[in-house]
Amino acid sequence: MSIRGTFLESPTDSHVSLRATFLERWALPSPLIKPHRINADTLLSNGLAAVERDLERSGVGIIQMDHPLNDLDFIAFGYELGTPIPEKDPAVQPFVTEHVVLNLRTISDKTEDVSIQPFAANFLTLHSESSGRRWTEQPRYVVLMCADPGDDESAAQTVIVPNGSIIDQLSFDACAILAETFYDNDTGSPAILRLENGRRIISFRDFHQRELHWIHDGPANANQVREALLDLLAAMYSGNDAYAIRWSTNLLAIIDNHTVMHARSTSVYDPTKSSRFLKRLRVRTSDSDNSVALLADTSSLFGHPSPRRPIYILPAVREQAKHLTDDPHTVTIPFVDDQVLDLFSRAKHPDDPMELRDLWIGRVEAELGDDATRPELAARWREARVMRTVSEDEVLSSRTTVRFIKELFNTYFRDDLYGRLRGQAKSILSGGALDETVFGLPTALKQTIQYALVKDLYGYSDSRGREPAREAVAEYESTRLGVAAYSADSVALTMGATFAVANLADFLLTQCSSWRPALCGIPNYPPLVQSIAKRHDVQLVPMDCSDGHSSLANMKAALSPDTPLVLLQTAANPTGIAVKEDELADLIESASSSTLILLDECHEWLGAEPRLSPARARANVIRVFSLSKRWSAPGIKAGWFLADPAIVSEYYEHASTTFGGPPSFFYTLIEVLARMERWRLEGLEHVGPAQIAEFEPEYRLTEQGLNSAFSSYLAERKAFDESLLLLRDATVVRLRQIGADVVWPQRSINAAALFPEFDDSYLCFRRLLHDTGVAVYPGVLNFYLAGGWFRITYARKWDEITNAMGRLERRLVVQKS
Repeated sequence: MSIRGTFLESPTDSHVSLRATFLERWALPSPLIKPHRINADTLLSNGLAAVERDLERSGVGIIQMDHPLNDLDFIAFGYELGTPIPEKDPAVQPFVTEHVVLNLRTISDKTEDVSIQPFAANFLTLHSESSGRRWTEQPRYVVLMCADPGDDESAAQTVIVPNGSIIDQLSFDACAILAETFYDNDTGSPAILRLENGRRIISFRDFHQRELHWIHDGPANANQVREALLDLLAAMYSGNDAYAIRWSTNLLAIIDNHTVMHARSTSVYDPTKSSRFLKRLRVRTSDSDNSVALLADTSSLFGHPSPRRPIYILPAVREQAKHLTDDPHTVTIPFVDDQVLDLFSRAKHPDDPMELRDLWIGRVEAELGDDATRPELAARWREARVMRTVSEDEVLSSRTTVRFIKELFNTYFRDDLYGRLRGQAKSILSGGALDETVFGLPTALKQTIQYALVKDLYGYSDSRGREPAREAVAEYESTRLGVAAYSADSVALTMGATFAVANLADFLLTQCSSWRPALCGIPNYPPLVQSIAKRHDVQLVPMDCSDGHSSLANMKAALSPDTPLVLLQTAANPTGIAVKEDELADLIESASSSTLILLDECHEWLGAEPRLSPARARANVIRVFSLSKRWSAPGIKAGWFLADPAIVSEYYEHASTTFGGPPSFFYTLIEVLARMERWRLEGLEHVGPAQIAEFEPEYRLTEQGLNSAFSSYLAERKAFDESLLLLRDATVVRLRQIGADVVWPQRSINAAALFPEFDDSYLCFRRLLHDTGVAVYPGVLNFYLAGGWFRITYARKWDEITNAMGRLERRLVVQKS
């Protein structure tokens, strides 16, 4: 049976005099741990590693930087630890920047106003941070950074007392009582003393001269609870193992809220002198997660602030990017070379894609010599003899070619890179997607997913997707084209682009009566081309890359009135080179109305935003988009396609029959993303009643909440693009420095490169992996059927890029020597 009570200290309680000495008169020793001297520019890459052992042993890590961090860089460091917690208390809002940084500056003398005391000369009593909140809302770490220590270096020191030293002074009975005693509040705060994963955690604040209301769920009486609290307070201020951090400019301290309690000693406010100025972050981690707490508070969409997730770009990246010279527009032509023709001429069964794959891998193994891992395939290649003459047209018009490349694609990922050769890979630059730990979903979009979970928005729906989300996409895409081209009836939401293309191929080609092949521009993504080839004959059409654009001349020449379908990537993978908009419009206008033109626009998002041609909205054009590349969310499997309403209407029956519909869980995400993207294109910086009215009343949006979310979204999107463009240019410069030819990618997070020594991209992959531990993506996997072109993905942490480039450069040096 629970009992309740109130604790209020008496002037004669032993801890009162101890506290006065402890926080007002006692000169505590400095910490035994020494500050690690780290250049602020490299803090993200090596700061946490330097203090990891200190944090584990003592609960505190200290770093002395050479220069200060701005707020965004400070927040970026917080994200390395976990997730910074928004500062929501109305009383501190004048001191908050970027939603999560609290600026602790002494601006007044001592005060009785508790809400102002963090900014006054008062001491702050020993406490664990946010002790009155639910454990899932409490921070794991408190990060403090000194902008100014003030003129009196002995004042306002941060006092640290280890939890273990406190608990060791308590009796068994006191510990048992405190383990069953809680704050009497409605936040669900944890027991004052708890054991979690073998760690003894105190969740308590010295309330000083204020009342502490408690509830006890054990057998103790009120007097015994009071005595246990007094014992705890006396142990806190006994001085055992206590020390004080004396602040200096650019000193940064990480405090583990599960391991130590902290306080602040008193100071004297003098407006004529400089006073202490610290910046504070509170950070949650996986074991102090905020999901439950936020779910409990999410009664409306964007009901809590949307802090900005920063992107930290090292000065070294900016400096490297400055060295990018005018792009020479490297010409790449995905023709069929002699090695491919030789492969088909040696196959006993040239219509067997598995035999072609094994022969290709066998030739690579044979050229690797002693470094081969499949000697049986190497032997098979050596035994193969030329049996026929094969032309380039035969290769490009064979469905077997498509399946062969797809099987080689499977071998690369399944059997080699993430199979038998995984142990060799030290740097993997072949991913094809952004590093989601750096370039993840913007905070505002994450909040939509959280909201959908709270509101149970994951039931059955229209097989084309929820109408408000489709309407939002239609308005956004119409804005991109500059004409009112689409309505909700023109949109179907999908489970990503690969699924969409495969599903559309089923829908569009199963009943196709044309004997003409479908045209697939290359380079291209193998799963997309294979999804077409499984249903219909195909013709692969090389798209020359010159003068900074992918030419559509070959595609237009191959087009006939009876062509059933054209598959085209508007920005090529792996080069990142886009088609010219006027050439695309000309191709669309030249095609028969019965020829469906399927545009894969997934890579068309980085860099300058050209005005798209209204020709893309023609009735026979289907446009496919996915969140995988733009927002680093391939695992969410969300996107859409746009088409003539008649096509979308017929598609409804196909979708409802084959898979039912896309995940309803992400409809709010897509709706918000599309609306905010449209507002951005329209030049809005702030939203108001008109924008709120675009959403349903059930979202219970407020102007303040929506503005916070939109402002956060704009800031993150701008930071993403600026950072990626810098990384792109810096990576291109670095590749060229180590001797590679590089196609400067206009639109994509991928870059195509070539080392002159290689005329086979798969052999290039295997040799570089063996010699350097760097994994690249062979161009042949995207139908580069000639040469040694490979792809790297530069949307990674810069230290990963530089590490890989260093490995490649050392190999080059060894070869030259």
